[in-house]
Amino acid sequence: MTGDVKKFVLLKPEIISLKGKAGESITAQMKITPTIDEEFNILKTWAKNGKDITFSLEKIKNETGAYFILSVQNKKQTPGRYFDMITLQPDLSPPRLIKIRVSGRIFK
Repeated sequence: MTGDVKKFVLLKPEIISLKGKAGESITAQMKITPTIDEEFNILKTWAKNGKDITFSLEKIKNETGAYFILSVQNKKQTPGRYFDMITLQPDLSPPRLIKIRVSGRIFK
């Protein structure tokens, strides 16, 4: 079976990348824009690990519709790398999940 897969959201950028020096404030944002006509809300958010990051989600409405801003902040205070996954559960039918990859690289 073959076919085209239509995304129901556009992620910009596609990956959250947190890079910087240990002890500094390191943050990144992602714009999540629905590509479907149906407006939706996010029911639940969680990180797979969550040990090295904190995050928040804000819904923004304007004259053309609504979109979300995901803000992610580094918590790791020692040099090293980490990877995590943030999952968002929208109130769509059929149920779908939005999975966002997070990578961190902390220097001395």
